[in-house]
Amino acid sequence: MEPTRETTSGYRQYEHDQYGSADIHPINRLCCKIRYISTFGWCKCSPIAVLNVRRFQIVLISLMLSAVAMFSNLRIIALMVEKVYSDEGFDWDRSQQVLAHTIFFYGNIFSNFFGHLVTKYMDNKAILCACLLFTCLINLITPFLIRRWNLLALLVTRFIIGILIGFLTELLHIVITRWSTRVEKMRMFCLALSGMNLGHALMLIIVTNFYDKRNPWGDDFYFMAAYGTVITFIWMIFGAKDPSLCPYLSVKERQYINENPVTTDVLEINFFNVPWKMILTNIPFYAMVAAELCYRMVFWITVAHMPLFFAEVYDYPFWKAGLMSALPHLLVWVSCYPVSQMIGLFIRARIVHPTACRKWCDLLALCVGSVSFYAMCGSTSLLGSVTSYTAAVTLEMYHLMGAGINHIDLSPRYCCLLFCIAKAFSNLMAILAAYLVMWLVPHMHIQQNWDSVFYVTGSVSMVGGLIYVAFGNAEIQDFNFHPP
Repeated sequence: MEPTRETTSGYRQYEHDQYGSADIHPINRLCCKIRYISTFGWCKCSPIAVLNVRRFQIVLISLMLSAVAMFSNLRIIALMVEKVYSDEGFDWDRSQQVLAHTIFFYGNIFSNFFGHLVTKYMDNKAILCACLLFTCLINLITPFLIRRWNLLALLVTRFIIGILIGFLTELLHIVITRWSTRVEKMRMFCLALSGMNLGHALMLIIVTNFYDKRNPWGDDFYFMAAYGTVITFIWMIFGAKDPSLCPYLSVKERQYINENPVTTDVLEINFFNVPWKMILTNIPFYAMVAAELCYRMVFWITVAHMPLFFAEVYDYPFWKAGLMSALPHLLVWVSCYPVSQMIGLFIRARIVHPTACRKWCDLLALCVGSVSFYAMCGSTSLLGSVTSYTAAVTLEMYHLMGAGINHIDLSPRYCCLLFCIAKAFSNLMAILAAYLVMWLVPHMHIQQNWDSVFYVTGSVSMVGGLIYVAFGNAEIQDFNFHPP
């Protein structure tokens, strides 16, 4: 006899409503109890509960992306090259150090352009985990390879990692779209992508501390490998690439996700039957790409070069400069989800139109953020520079709620393809940012040289924000309805 409201307690009834009479997975039973207790028994529908399986899966993806961010933050490794590798007798000039930084992005561009062709054959949890574990293995052996083959070993290993990370990013993006719903897409993507900030913050803290404590120079590689391995095994145990394959997803929540999908199965799209002419003549698409390009340049300037600016110009201890540079990224990681939740409420209440929301968010991220870079020009105060830097990084968060998820607005069907295109071209801006600093800052300790970098970065940020405000759109475009 099935339990009824008259024959069961409130919790038993709630549990039965969620999972029926089938055996309940222990993890889901624990989550169910926490949901019920945390809402004093008022929680009657898991799809709207704060603690549910899809958010748990997005948090796992966020941790995976934090590991990806560690592998991609090669400027930190370039700092180690500049500061520590000289102790090993390596004589690498500045152009070689910049090449060691940027070679990752060349590999990333390759996999971004061609990743959409092969992701349908890599759409497997085991393959995804194997890619990340192989990346960890390469990081583990990199110090030994560098001692044997010098700069060539670093260039080869980083190019391979760039290719692997490009595929991983594409696969994780597909997993996010499957676990998100139309109503929650902004919150879910912000929660997942903010993991990149967590990864960069951890890398800044760990590597700079390794340097100042005179640890062996390979320890940063070992830390990345260990962190990535732990996160991968956690996802192997608890993660699922698709709601249909999750063993502890409740019937109600699975139904809720299936009834409100962000997109159709993007892997059914044939790359050669995509309406390229309609996409490449679409103005909102170019506005989104322009905003993404400018954002990436600003992002990599703040992530990769600001610790060196604080250490060289203000003669600040290197580990303190790393910690100070990491704190704004930790702030973004903590505050991104609640801020996106609040903005999502405004959209659902029809207080603001989605297009206006996207434009206002990028206006804050890029146009208002550019003022922070202008404020750093000529600043002689450490406090003033730190304040401006913190404002710039914090405002970057709003890009994730603006043009950063605009590809889903423009075309739910082709969103992953648009993401690949924007990501591939944005890597060019990461390369440009590294060479820009090399060209404009011949002497690291001179403030005036850095002022030129800040002027250029602020101007690029302003232009990108204005382009998106003028031509951006959050409406579904015509090419979305072209059959694949």
